[in-house]
Amino acid sequence: MSSPLWLGIDLGTQSVRAIAVDNAGRILAQASAPLTSHRDGPRHTQLSEEWWSAVCACCLAVTRELDGRDPADALAKVARTVADWSGGTRIGETLAEFNVRWARRVLGQGAVVLFISDGWDRGDPAVLATEMARLQRSAHRLIWLNPLLGAPDYEPLARGMRTALPFVDDFLPVHNLASLEELGRHLERLPAERPLRRQQQRPRAQVAVPEAP
Repeated sequence: MSSPLWLGIDLGTQSVRAIAVDNAGRILAQASAPLTSHRDGPRHTQLSEEWWSAVCACCLAVTRELDGRDPADALAKVARTVADWSGGTRIGETLAEFNVRWARRVLGQGAVVLFISDGWDRGDPAVLATEMARLQRSAHRLIWLNPLLGAPDYEPLARGMRTALPFVDDFLPVHNLASLEELGRHLERLPAERPLRRQQQRPRAQVAVPEAP
């Protein structure tokens, strides 16, 4: 290819991803490699050697995908081979996997869960509501950190955010250093007891009592 390419690498907690884009921002190739966590007492650790091997594997896969290909061909090949290409975030499905595989292992002994997301979701709202309820029951406290909440005119209008909010104990912004400092102070002030869940705060039914004759 004659045009310049840019290679981006994302080292996450569960996988390494590499992506190649051109100057126009078009995605030409993409690859990912899973990472495993190793239990070390109460902590989960990862090996730096595995990080490096995963990074090398992703970069090699991307460069092979681009070798001798036209950008249009690369886009078509990626669309055919990458599962859920351009599918958007599916928070509910991701939470379902976490709740099944990890919740019992890591959410014991009064764990406080920090969930960082803007709430934009393309998945099934019913799945998201079910899995958020499960996550909240497992956690001592569930805190949702939204980078958009720092905007003065922000409203939680996104479908995913509206669905998740009833199961959130604290809804806080995380958009600058000041918000991170405030988050630290908030965590220091957390009470020992669990909060009264929002979805449990239902108004009592009004019962009509007939007047005495």
